[in-house]
Amino acid sequence: MRTTIFYFGIVVLMLAGFSCQKFSWNNPYDPECPKEIFTPESLTAQIESKAIRLNWSQSNSQISGFEILRSTEGGPTNTLVSLGKEATSFLDTDVQADKQYKYFLYAKAGENKSNELTTVIVYKVQPPITPESLTATVLTVSKVQLQWVDKSTEETGFKVERKTPAGAYSLLATVASNITSYVDSTVTEGETFTYRVYSFNQGGNSTTYSNEVQIAVLLLPQVSTAGITNNTFNSATSGGTNIIQNGSAITAKGIVWSTAQNPTIALSTKTSNGSGTGNFSAQMNGLTAGTTYFVRAYVTNQVGTAYGNEISFSTTQGTLPTISTTTVSNITMNSAQTGGTISNDGGFPVIARGIVWDLMPQPTILLSTKTNDGNGTGSFTSNMTGLSNGTVYFARAYATTQLGTSYGNDISFRTDLPSSTPGNNISDVDGNSYKTVTIGTQQWMAENLKTTKYNDGSAIQLIQVQSTWASFTGGAYSDYDNTPDNSAVYGRLYNFNVVDNAKNVCPQGWRVPTTNDWTVLENYLGSSLAARKLKSTSGWLGDNANGTNETGFNALPSGFRDVTGFGLQGTLGYWWTSSAASTSAATGVLMSINSYLEKPIINKQNGIAIRCIKSN
Repeated sequence: MRTTIFYFGIVVLMLAGFSCQKFSWNNPYDPECPKEIFTPESLTAQIESKAIRLNWSQSNSQISGFEILRSTEGGPTNTLVSLGKEATSFLDTDVQADKQYKYFLYAKAGENKSNELTTVIVYKVQPPITPESLTATVLTVSKVQLQWVDKSTEETGFKVERKTPAGAYSLLATVASNITSYVDSTVTEGETFTYRVYSFNQGGNSTTYSNEVQIAVLLLPQVSTAGITNNTFNSATSGGTNIIQNGSAITAKGIVWSTAQNPTIALSTKTSNGSGTGNFSAQMNGLTAGTTYFVRAYVTNQVGTAYGNEISFSTTQGTLPTISTTTVSNITMNSAQTGGTISNDGGFPVIARGIVWDLMPQPTILLSTKTNDGNGTGSFTSNMTGLSNGTVYFARAYATTQLGTSYGNDISFRTDLPSSTPGNNISDVDGNSYKTVTIGTQQWMAENLKTTKYNDGSAIQLIQVQSTWASFTGGAYSDYDNTPDNSAVYGRLYNFNVVDNAKNVCPQGWRVPTTNDWTVLENYLGSSLAARKLKSTSGWLGDNANGTNETGFNALPSGFRDVTGFGLQGTLGYWWTSSAASTSAATGVLMSINSYLEKPIINKQNGIAIRCIKSN
């Protein structure tokens, strides 16, 4: 026996004559329930751009979807589309002008269909909107360009009409939709034409025409090219005469030249000599000696540019000076001597001469690294100063005349290396032995410090636990990655409290260098290449990161330890100076892939290397 639970709403509908037997009184999936309970409502149809839109509402949310059928001109009814249950509209784009369409809408619940809703509509195509803002431009004496603004989205195309002052409008051209320009290639020079445009589609023509535009096809101007005067090896003068504007004002004029015939204003070798019909003179500069050129005057009005007769001429002859570079002598760490000999001035006075040098071959006088050693032919001597030690340079003599600058042979030389002498080994209180090297006036350890004690024998705190390192306020050291084998190669890492201590951490007679000590070393080696000369020849990661170690300093990328951990061994080398920058930071020295030294400000809690210098 089945027990049925009735709700108040169900009782009312049953009294109204409904007889659903399953599930719920408004369950559209129950074939015994009336179709009215899930039939859609308020079906409407409206015409949109090239389509018909259907809209409806649905109050029963338990349906599975919708089905739309369509009949065209009373013909067969066919399924148009099936939609999901959330749909409340559909856009039918498969429509034709002046056709009647009848639509049938059903809601679906499984195999059940609701009662149908229908609507009938005739699809009428509306004429397109009139185009606007028609303009006309004379391109040449035989072409006029028309342009307009398309204000419609439903045109099939545009029709262009034209008339002369004495005639009526006639169709000139038809162009497709979305085309907004047309070039009339049937105009006649000197005549006036009026144009208008309208759009069209299946619904007819636009209700009005565009604005009318009238334009006169004017003649090109005229000009004659003036003869050549003041011809030199690198300049000449010409100009324009007999200018006729032919009804349209001259907006630009000048001359244009080239080594090829028929030069045009598309070239950069031209002058600009204002506007109007007056005769003018213009100078051509930057020419090449002994070269044939072709020149024409030009004038421009709103129609276009016209050219005068072409004139050819040749600049006068001339050659650049002949010069050779003297062998380099008196080479030091930062200077050298050379010079040049000018054997022939090429027919023009030498107005400047000297030596130019650079790190790259074939330097030119565009560089600032040059001398100015007077003028005239003959021999001269130049001193090159401000050079970097141990560096290869390229130098050559130069001589300048009105024709330009010529150069002597390119020679190369290397400045002297800084003096560096290996010293006697020294030992720290732990018994670690260190190589030393004298560079200039300073004697340095050639290895990083490894000691675990101050030189009075008292111990420096070894800290391995990272959290302890980050909070410790006394002097401390560690091995990189807490691995003693690293210290055997790179030395140990010390915080600044080891340096800033009454107890000296360096061997007896040695000390932690100041910032100034490093600067003296840097200046001696040449600031732009100091790091390269100090770094070891291997062990640095990255392209061209290794150094030359020509000083014997053998700087290694020892990395660092900060409050978060260890990092960048093999990439960076850090060393303490004894110069504090604040209560929490001090100056360090950094070497990386660059060729120069850097002096960053470093947190005193960081652990970096120490390289000792001999006390005076």
